[in-house]
Amino acid sequence: MKIRYLITTLILLAGCVAVCLALRFGRAEESGKQQEISIDPLTEAAYYSDSGRSEEALVLYHRILESEPDNAEALRGVVKNAPLTEYRKEVYDTYDHLITLRAASAEEILEYLSILLETGEREKAAEVSAAAAAWCTDPEVLALHGQIHVHAPTFNIEGGTYRDYQLLELTDAQEDCEVYYTIDGSEPTRDSEKYTEPLIISHPSTEVRAKAYSKMDFESEETDLVFTITAPVIEYENTPRASLINSIRRNIFSKGNREVLYSYELAQVTSIYIVANEAATSYPGSYTFHEGSYSYNNGRDKTTMGNNDLSILEGMPFLKTLALCNQQSVDMEMIGRLTHLKQLSLLNDGIEDISALGSLHELTDLSLGWNRISDVRVLGDLTQLKALGLWGNQISDISSLADLEELTKLDLSDNEVRDISALEDLSELKYLWIRGNHVSRADAEELLGQLKELY
Repeated sequence: MKIRYLITTLILLAGCVAVCLALRFGRAEESGKQQEISIDPLTEAAYYSDSGRSEEALVLYHRILESEPDNAEALRGVVKNAPLTEYRKEVYDTYDHLITLRAASAEEILEYLSILLETGEREKAAEVSAAAAAWCTDPEVLALHGQIHVHAPTFNIEGGTYRDYQLLELTDAQEDCEVYYTIDGSEPTRDSEKYTEPLIISHPSTEVRAKAYSKMDFESEETDLVFTITAPVIEYENTPRASLINSIRRNIFSKGNREVLYSYELAQVTSIYIVANEAATSYPGSYTFHEGSYSYNNGRDKTTMGNNDLSILEGMPFLKTLALCNQQSVDMEMIGRLTHLKQLSLLNDGIEDISALGSLHELTDLSLGWNRISDVRVLGDLTQLKALGLWGNQISDISSLADLEELTKLDLSDNEVRDISALEDLSELKYLWIRGNHVSRADAEELLGQLKELY
């Protein structure tokens, strides 16, 4: 009996243990299954968003933001899933929050700004652009910021009182922006004069007002400069002996014989052609620069020679283009002081010494045809030259021209040149006039294979 009882007891105990173990492992298995099917809220929201179930995604993103208001992924989810027509304020606030957190991507910033600009909310776009540009270094974001936040024009000199005439030059041209200005005291607009080159300040009193405009039509603050020039005012009146002055008055300023020409008006001239006794701002035929190029001329007009007082040119200190042709005499030292010249033509003026031209470092076009020049060493200093005309002189040595690396057109016709080896390394030289010298065409072609045209 005792043995049977003991066996029965052991069987019951074993059953209890089995039941306990079953219950324990069952709960563990159930718990594991629960862990396996548990989904992260962000993952679930992203699933709904990618499936096009925006409303459900938005609910989850809002729920996440209640406990984690700076969660960048949830903020992006709101921007992506909230319809702009219904949730405009929330979308804007969410974009702003991302930018404040410095968590917005360049793409998101550009998208936000695009929305604001398309809806005409330009002030808001300016605020957002400034906030993003404070930390974002993306080139596209910064470029757009530059279009929205246009800085006021700055110039090379301040307003004030000056003894001499001044050249007012824009010093910080902003990319894809244009500057408009007035000099009559009126407010500048898009309809005002567009800045394309430095302004000559010569009148006794001048007020320059300027604004910059971007291609998106954002405008800058205004720059206002007031100038007083105390240089003596000279009046040029009509006199029988002042034929050149009369020609300038008539042809350049369109003034009548009885109208006074003032020195501060004369200082505004940047281009003048004086042929014999006539002056103009342009001239046909052999005296004209053809948009920076040069062409050979087969003949010259020597029937009329001018005997003018050319000192009036010193009253035009900002000349860029000057042609003095058929003059009985030319003060080369004075010409050398016109340091803003880019195009200079001195034709048939009896010139022998050109050493004074060494100071004209901005020259790109120089014509010295039909003179008595033999020494051209100084031309080696004029390294910006692109077109050089030396025809009809007494030149034999052109070795100094070897330094003119920008030279494209060169006319040496009717001189005494025997050796053109100095031109061999001028890779930009494409047009050469060499006839009337001691150099054969064949020799020139062999030495200068890069030429497009040889005359």
